[in-house]
Amino acid sequence: MIMSEKLRSKNDAFPWPGCQQWRFLTMMAVVALAVVALSACSKRDQAQRAKAPAEGEQGSIEKCVESWASGKQAEAVEQFTALDWSKTPLFSTGESLGYSDQQVAHLSGAELEELTKKVSNLKALGVHVHKLAQEALAGQDRAKGEAYARSVSQCGEALDQAQNGTMVRQIGRAFQKLARQGGSRPQ
Repeated sequence: MIMSEKLRSKNDAFPWPGCQQWRFLTMMAVVALAVVALSACSKRDQAQRAKAPAEGEQGSIEKCVESWASGKQAEAVEQFTALDWSKTPLFSTGESLGYSDQQVAHLSGAELEELTKKVSNLKALGVHVHKLAQEALAGQDRAKGEAYARSVSQCGEALDQAQNGTMVRQIGRAFQKLARQGGSRPQ
């Protein structure tokens, strides 16, 4: 028997007539599904990139902290209370406040010092907003006081998430504790 006759007889052994056509159609269906799956992943990645501020672009929290650090307290408070704390991610890509503990462990001394300053400024801003809440409530401006207190509480909840580093989570817990201890009553 010649080699081509052997191959033809093996193909005839399959239970379906035209098995080569089925193989071809099956292969084309697999390729089509792979293309659809890859395009869906690509669209999801594009949507996630659209939600996160780009590398080097300043996110809302960073703007608040920068305003506070530069002495623009009123502007920082306004930005802080206007934030939607439910939106994620909270930090721009590459922003040190958004680093995980592993990323923080690899920072140089100068980078760690810069992160510590940012953390300190964020904490000071939140404590100041909490103090403003208490003052507003004591001065009978209940709406403003509750808005300030709500911002501190929501910020605390947003910062106290597993994806954030320990320093940021601790600030979140401190803000939540402030809110529980007296965000709605003057001291």
